[in-house]
Amino acid sequence: MATTDPQQNASLDPFASAYAAAFANMDQGFCFLEKVDTPVNEPSDFRYQMVNPAFEKHTGLTNVIGKTSRQVVPQLDERIITLYEQVARTGQSTQFQTYVAPLDRWIEANVFPISQQSAQIAVLFTNITDRKRAEEAQQVSEVTYRTLFETMEQGFGIGQILPADQQAGQPMDYQWLEVNPRFEQLTGLARADVLSQTTRQLIPGLEEAWYEGYGHVAATGETVSFEAYSPVLSRWFEVYVFALGSPASRRVGVLFSNTTERKQQQKRQALLLKLADAIRPLTASGDIMTTVSELIGRHYEVDRCGFAELPPPYNQLVISRDWTKTGMPSRQDAYPLSSWSGELIRRLRSGQTVVDDAGKDSQNPPPEAPSKRAGDRGSRIWVPRLKEGQWVGSFFVEDAPSRSWNEADVGLLEEIAERTWAAVERARAEEALGEEYRRKDEFMAMLAHELRNPLASLANTLLVLQLTRGTDENLSYPQAVGQMSQQVGHMSRMVDDLLDVGRIRYGLIQLHSKPLDLVTLMRQTVETVKPFYSQQRRQLSVSLPPYALPMLGDETRLVQVVMNLLTNGLRYTNQEGHVWVSLQLEKDEAQQKQALLRVKDDGIGIALDRQATIFDIFVQGETTLDRPRGGLGLGLAVVKQLVVLHEGSIEVHSPGVGEGSEFLVRLPLKPESAALELPHLPVFNTATGKGRVLVIEDNQTLADMTARLVALSGYEARVSYSGTDGLVMAEQWRPDVILLDLGLPHLDGFEVSRRLREQSWGQSLPIVALTGYSPLSFQARTEQAGFAAYLIKPLNLPQLRKLLSEVVPDQ
Repeated sequence: MATTDPQQNASLDPFASAYAAAFANMDQGFCFLEKVDTPVNEPSDFRYQMVNPAFEKHTGLTNVIGKTSRQVVPQLDERIITLYEQVARTGQSTQFQTYVAPLDRWIEANVFPISQQSAQIAVLFTNITDRKRAEEAQQVSEVTYRTLFETMEQGFGIGQILPADQQAGQPMDYQWLEVNPRFEQLTGLARADVLSQTTRQLIPGLEEAWYEGYGHVAATGETVSFEAYSPVLSRWFEVYVFALGSPASRRVGVLFSNTTERKQQQKRQALLLKLADAIRPLTASGDIMTTVSELIGRHYEVDRCGFAELPPPYNQLVISRDWTKTGMPSRQDAYPLSSWSGELIRRLRSGQTVVDDAGKDSQNPPPEAPSKRAGDRGSRIWVPRLKEGQWVGSFFVEDAPSRSWNEADVGLLEEIAERTWAAVERARAEEALGEEYRRKDEFMAMLAHELRNPLASLANTLLVLQLTRGTDENLSYPQAVGQMSQQVGHMSRMVDDLLDVGRIRYGLIQLHSKPLDLVTLMRQTVETVKPFYSQQRRQLSVSLPPYALPMLGDETRLVQVVMNLLTNGLRYTNQEGHVWVSLQLEKDEAQQKQALLRVKDDGIGIALDRQATIFDIFVQGETTLDRPRGGLGLGLAVVKQLVVLHEGSIEVHSPGVGEGSEFLVRLPLKPESAALELPHLPVFNTATGKGRVLVIEDNQTLADMTARLVALSGYEARVSYSGTDGLVMAEQWRPDVILLDLGLPHLDGFEVSRRLREQSWGQSLPIVALTGYSPLSFQARTEQAGFAAYLIKPLNLPQLRKLLSEVVPDQ
């Protein structure tokens, strides 16, 4: 059946003619289809019986009458044929929209049955391609804008102004209708809260300028942009506000960026530049810390800002510089670490910056912290300074009110601390260099003075002798020689000090260590120096332990250490002054035994600012022109270096000028199991083996001869030439009898006997006293001291043999 022509049906029923005209002119496509008989195994198909002109218009297909759907559109969607067959079989109409790919068209179709008996159907359809493509474009646009909305870097929101209600007393407010995810990130406000509350509910205290600005845009339609800071949100924003719709809609769109980081960076750079300008002209480390404390304190408007340091031995925190707000007390002082929070100290030692912005650490505030208002927990930042892993100081900022410190503030303060400490280190290095040059200049002037005095004395003495040829009654040759010898000795000691300093600085001193008893060494050295104290009317009190303190050391150098300390006490103590010397056993942190030597005086003391350098080369306690005490100021430097070479330590304590001073020397001791080695001494052997006899005598010839006589009498004999060596020999060899000289230097026979009796093995040991004095003067004393007998020098051989036979046990 072809397309119907309305003119051909003009003579028909007028209604039919009208229908035919409508059919031909309708805008919808229309067609009659009849099901084709197909074998069972072949797909269904429908043949076109009639189509209207709109069919060709909407499909672009022509000459389709008599052809099947599959012939007209070979790749027709199988779903369409299925729907046709369903309508033809059931007689139920159906509607559908589909895209016909071969025709590149969207259609919206209504399929209904014509005759169920002949399986005829009609399809009325509309080409909706343009509409669909518009919808698709709209969807693409919506997806595009939604993606942009969701992913854009700027915050975006649509808000509606809520006018003020004067009668109800409600100020203007606004409600956010939509916000993007970035809005939430940039403001820190949760999206659910933003959309469910008004801004006054959401952000109490928000500045009125924000309400006024948004209201002005909604009312006037004017677009505005500005940059502003919100103290409530603690953020900077760059904002672009524009009206949406008419003023009656009262809607605004807000596009904004969080510029806080940029602003903070600008402020940070400005502050660091200001800091650099402030400290650049400063050369003194103290001035640098003072300037930075004030600059940062005023910048952050805090109560206190300053620097604390931990000088060796790192057991107290010294607040050396601080700036305080008007009316606040300074805390410059020294505080024992035990008075601070243990957790605070632990964190600072580990290098952690302590940030207390909500009273987290306020249960353990620093000592003598300023009083705080009731209910106000305060805040602080302490930035530690580590040097070679050791906590040595801190930069701190404290404020009585609770305050929120953000990461940017903390990071900036850490950088300021680092820059300041670097500047302080540079200044101190320059100060130290300048101080070293100054000391060297002073030392050279002092050296010239000290050397010229004895040289002048020598020159003058020689000149007088030359002029008088020794006939001057006031200056005889012996007197002149004595004076010149004294001056030469003085110069020799100064030269020795100079040489020792040079050797120590360049590592040229080598210790000749051997086992020794520090108690004996101390006693001998004190005995040597006592006459000088008496001559200069000073008192010397000595306290030594009743037991030995064995150590490995260079005896000569250790004597030099003790002598220098005692001479130092003598020199810097006024007449009738007092010096106390003590030696005791203690344990270090590792529980290792060490000897502690204390030398304390009530002399002129040491200024606090000089104590850190008192052991440096060329440093002396006084540098006045008259220099009444003389000397080169090298003694303590030599002492420290020699102590260090013995793996020990030395420190000084003094309350200040006029308050006396105390030196503490610590030296490591040998383990208890290690025995002192004896010097190579002669051994006198005998074949009879009657017993062992130890001769302790300081006169080497006499000792050897006595031992020889003992050996010839059938005993094994050994000798020691000092009380100290005799004690060690007795400990190791365990003799059967000891012949002991009472007149031994430094450690006399009575003291040696007393120490021997303190040992369990020596309590019943026969000890025979040897003396050159009258027996009457020593008899009672030797008996009281527990001597078995005594012999008078020179020895009588029969008497010696008789005594030995009586006191030596049978073998």
